[in-house]
Amino acid sequence: MKFNQDALKVILGVKLKQFRRSKGLSLKELTAISGVSTSYLNEIESGKKFPKKDKISDLARALKIPTEDLLNFNLGDHMTPLITLLKSNFLSDLPLDLFGISSSSLLKTISRSPNKFSAFVSTLVQIAKTYGMQVEDFYMAALRSYREMNHDYFPKMEEKADAFLAENNLEDACPISSEELMNILIKKYRYKIESMPLDENFSLQEVRSIFKPGKPKKLFVNPSLTESQRSFIFAKEIGYNLLKCKKRPLTAKALGYTSFEEVLNDYLAGSIAEAILVPRKKLAADIEIITKGGNWDSTKFISILRKYNVHQECLFHRMSQVFYKDFGVKKLFFLRMDYDNQSNNYQIKKELHVGGLHRQHGIGLREHYCRRWVTITLLQKLTQRNQFSMDYNPILDVQRARFGQDDDYFVFAMASPSKQRNEISNCIAIGFKLTDTLIQKVPFLSSTEIPSVDVGETCERCSNMDCLERSSPPKVLRRDHHIAKIKESVDHFINP
Repeated sequence: MKFNQDALKVILGVKLKQFRRSKGLSLKELTAISGVSTSYLNEIESGKKFPKKDKISDLARALKIPTEDLLNFNLGDHMTPLITLLKSNFLSDLPLDLFGISSSSLLKTISRSPNKFSAFVSTLVQIAKTYGMQVEDFYMAALRSYREMNHDYFPKMEEKADAFLAENNLEDACPISSEELMNILIKKYRYKIESMPLDENFSLQEVRSIFKPGKPKKLFVNPSLTESQRSFIFAKEIGYNLLKCKKRPLTAKALGYTSFEEVLNDYLAGSIAEAILVPRKKLAADIEIITKGGNWDSTKFISILRKYNVHQECLFHRMSQVFYKDFGVKKLFFLRMDYDNQSNNYQIKKELHVGGLHRQHGIGLREHYCRRWVTITLLQKLTQRNQFSMDYNPILDVQRARFGQDDDYFVFAMASPSKQRNEISNCIAIGFKLTDTLIQKVPFLSSTEIPSVDVGETCERCSNMDCLERSSPPKVLRRDHHIAKIKESVDHFINP
């Protein structure tokens, strides 16, 4: 894999600076020997310029080294992490521009302090190894940050979905059937849609769809899918076409990503699909009706799920966007927690925070989440209900979660068993940070029927020693207290 031009500039600049300093030469002294101007030397060492071959030869002669030594990529063992990073596509794949960072400014930082930057990269690599992280995990983290920066609301995707609905006379359809979407793919986008041959390959049982590019474009769909799953797959395929993107996963659930562009296109196509199946204005009107009452009524939320005939994760995600955009809820979180009843393990699989980092988040990936959060109590209820016979109907519950004295959240969650793997259940939740303004807008938030519960982050960090639901001793809390006492003793020793 070839280096890009910017990376080559950085490496040459670092090498030139290393050789110049090893010879004990200043920039002016090297200018006098080589004939290359001081200003140009400074630009080379800063990673801004890559000189022509004759200039490189002049510099090599002045430094009394072979020209090859300036042009190879050997910076020493301590620079290996930096070279590995520059040789990869990782930096070029990351959407630096989306975060207001130009690749040139980053490369300038690298060239300014290559040793420190290499040590920083090495630290990240060690952390990644410790937690078993791959490049794809960094892509997903970048996507999550990008979504949070934009409050997880993208007007252009909404506009594309609205235009599609109007163009195809689907504005009044609710729910939109998979057959309608499939026919649009066939007639408008020239797709050939076939049933996936599961008998020929058992491994395809877990794959929902496979896209095969070409003319015609082919989409193979798993015949065991539910109506809502088929609708989402077809709507997402329409999303890819509306985006006119070239890089995309070939399966409904990506089996791996090769670039951030692919990750972003996958998410944006899914966003368009959600906006097609659950139009924002319609959902906002439905939520307006059910939030006017003074009491919480879970059956009304279940009725919305049935109305749009989508998976609860899709509906809850759309609700989080509607509460932000149409109800002015600026501080909220959205998450999905999975429970494996074979290993008795709870794990946050997805999370998003709008308006800051809120309570219940993946802070303790190797710790035990507080068992008082409604996400976990609901999964426990679901497991108990399905102990003897499997019931795929979702259950819903709410909670006013008190975290300390200042942080109160209204959390509503819905749990259901996985239809693909019976040992897995998942719970989708949205949490709003409660404010006086929000309570005035949504009267049922002050209802006494909603249970108030004191919650923590993880058992390992919890100071409530009387908690009956505790699953692990407060090891992290004890360690922090122990270190704090030592620091206090040291401070007292230095300043009696």
